Amino acid sequence: MLRFNRFLAILMTLVMLGPMLPLEAKTRKGDKYLAEGRAHEEKKEWDAALEDYEKALSEDPGDLNYQMATQKARLEASSMHVTNGTKIRAQGQLGQGLLEFQKGYALDPGSSVAEQEILRTQQMIERERRRVEQTGAEAAPEVRGMTPSEVANKDAEDRINRLLPVPELRPLKPTLQDFKMNSQTPKVLFDTLALNAGINVLYDPEYLTSGPKEKQTIAFNNSTVQEALDYLALLTKSFWKPINANTIFVTMDNANKRRDYEDEVTRIFFLKNIATNTELTAIVTAVRTVADLQRLFPFEGQWAIIAKGRPTRWL
Repeated sequence: MLRFNRFLAILMTLVMLGPMLPLEAKTRKGDKYLAEGRAHEEKKEWDAALEDYEKALSEDPGDLNYQMATQKARLEASSMHVTNGTKIRAQGQLGQGLLEFQKGYALDPGSSVAEQEILRTQQMIERERRRVEQTGAEAAPEVRGMTPSEVANKDAEDRINRLLPVPELRPLKPTLQDFKMNSQTPKVLFDTLALNAGINVLYDPEYLTSGPKEKQTIAFNNSTVQEALDYLALLTKSFWKPINANTIFVTMDNANKRRDYEDEVTRIFFLKNIATNTELTAIVTAVRTVADLQRLFPFEGQWAIIAKGRPTRWL
């Protein structure tokens, strides 16, 4: 009976140990794949790392370390393919870029970025197909690589650039040498300065009847015409602006006249790496505060900022 009990104990031990022996061997083999995957991970070789981690996981699907390593490599490899696709697409290689995005989506079907880039690239390929049908020729690589939003931004910038710029004064004599006038009215001062600079002067009729009349003395030596006009305007409480390259307009310097006559420009600044309206609003608030620009507005549809103000504010 004692011998039977001893045999039974040995048999039970063998039965318990039997399934564990292959499992230990399997685990040792899985750890080998895990180590190889980590070596690839250190080099950012995510496709190779994922392949090794999946081999380790196949050896022991229940191992938590294998599961975590595989999931991390899968996400990193998906992100890597999306990044590569963006770079390749920007070079005009739309087909190759699409393949990279599809690889990224296959690795991580939950990636909304990969899904969006696939749809965007398909739209770009269709756009280029229509272009070839209409023109018979492909666009340049840098043009092919522009996303729909980048094309819209470029079109908007081109339209703005086609607008007439703010007039710039270009006097025939841009510098005044030893220019002096004693005790003259503002109109005489402006007229004489303009005559010496080779420019014309137009006056607001109200300036001639109700403008400043106090006589002033001025002297300029090696000053630009614009510097002289700015000084004269400050001295006489006048406001001037160029009408064209050789003509200026003069009126009183007050809020009403500036609102009526001062030139303003509108600029659109397109932003990158903006993902939410909250981020765009925060940027607008910060710029408005730091630059003291009140007429600054977010344009959420294009992730852009629209600013309006005097031309000098953009210099």
